[in-house]
Amino acid sequence: MHFLDNLAIHVISHPEKIALRVDEDQISYGDLSRLATRVRRALREAGITAGDRVAFYARPDIPVLAAIVGVLQECCVMVTVHHSFSLDKLRVQIEDSGARYVITDQVSGANSVLGRTNIAGILDLNTVKAWLSEEGFSNESSHAPIDADFDGNSIGAIFFTTGSVSKPKGAVVTHRNMIAAFRAVSAYLGICENDVVLNFSTFATDFGFYSVLIPILLGGTAVISTRSGSNPREIPSMIERCNVTAIHIFPPTLVDLLSVPDLNTFPTTGIRYMLSSGQQLPVRDIARLRAIWPEVKVFSSYGMTECKRVTYLPPEQIDIRPASVGKAIPGVRTYLIDDDENLIRNAGMTGELAVSGELVMAGYWNMPEENERRFRFDVFGESRVFLTGDLFRMDEEGYLYYVARKDDVFSRNMFKVNPREVEEHLRLLPDIVDVAVVPVPDARQGVVPRACVVLNPGSSLTADGVIEHCVAGLDWQMIPAQVVFMAALPRTESGKIATRCLSADIPLMQ
Repeated sequence: MHFLDNLAIHVISHPEKIALRVDEDQISYGDLSRLATRVRRALREAGITAGDRVAFYARPDIPVLAAIVGVLQECCVMVTVHHSFSLDKLRVQIEDSGARYVITDQVSGANSVLGRTNIAGILDLNTVKAWLSEEGFSNESSHAPIDADFDGNSIGAIFFTTGSVSKPKGAVVTHRNMIAAFRAVSAYLGICENDVVLNFSTFATDFGFYSVLIPILLGGTAVISTRSGSNPREIPSMIERCNVTAIHIFPPTLVDLLSVPDLNTFPTTGIRYMLSSGQQLPVRDIARLRAIWPEVKVFSSYGMTECKRVTYLPPEQIDIRPASVGKAIPGVRTYLIDDDENLIRNAGMTGELAVSGELVMAGYWNMPEENERRFRFDVFGESRVFLTGDLFRMDEEGYLYYVARKDDVFSRNMFKVNPREVEEHLRLLPDIVDVAVVPVPDARQGVVPRACVVLNPGSSLTADGVIEHCVAGLDWQMIPAQVVFMAALPRTESGKIATRCLSADIPLMQ
């Protein structure tokens, strides 16, 4: 079975229905399929065949989706390179992935570096967009069949991480992985053909990819907002304008949304749910969202590129245990293990989360040592288990709670410091909008916590006030030795905090 098999059904049954909106632009199912067919033709003319890797280096836009559909339907492998990466980094990832074709909206720049690679050609997305206005385009065939001999175990995509902490890793995802993710996520969210799903991510992330493809494969409409970062008020405006019924959002974008002063005046009767993934939703932000939009169901979840979605918390539990990310989704099985990789069975104990099931990626691309480090075989009654590198604890009812990234926990004079615990305590201060705690070197204690804080405009909170708050509620090793006030926290394009930047030698206000 091919991941996009369902698309043909909707192209035939309602070709005029809007499949995707990106800001003010939109495209129907019929035109989307026609564009994808043109892309398939361009691939063949360039000598690209099934199994070849095709790299995408572009901002989110309608032609990108058409090209993705065409590449996947041609049974090629989609390789994601984030559009924020430098051209030199693009070249490195082209060489690493062995991509033979590049689809981009930055042709002039790409040409300047890709001549040194073995690619067979470049497709300009501006050309793809121009096809829409060609005479006779709307009369072309709107459906081209997928190869009947297609093998569902073949690779569908390589999702490269943003590499904010280390070298970007390529998560190899098969069509069976994609189908399993589609079925599991759409089932627990209840997405249907009547849904209009809004998200703010790029196709370079698996979260953005699935947030667009899942509603379209179910006959609904996907919406992408690219302007919300510079204008948070655009979010509720787009919700109203597009009759949005569901919102898929990263925590940083939710913070932006909650900053809109009159958010409670926007009608939300049509919104069924809000889904958060990526970093854990802070309890404080959940409480604020519930107070402003109490009728909107909130799905707090935990996922990663290596296993599209791992857990989710049902909306009826959000007010009962807001700090939890729930239990494993259908198709995934979770295990907590100690430092010796033995199962943890007692509630309240912290261990590394291990996952198994049909959503787990095939492995990291071209990284055999990393695969050896992260996969285990024939353990816990499973043939194959992936070690996430994330620490969790479990309550007596089996609900999971994120503790920290295993690599983030550090020792201060031999006492363990969990940055996430310090951040949650600091978020209790109403003057703090955002916060991150990172380790920095110290001559006497090895490393110490640095609190990087973003304040509400006009706040008079001082560094001494921050430290006094921590002294009153945290163990001594958790108390920040340094406090830095910042206008905003640096983030990667996927919304995660760029901790390396915060650990650098920056001016302090203590």
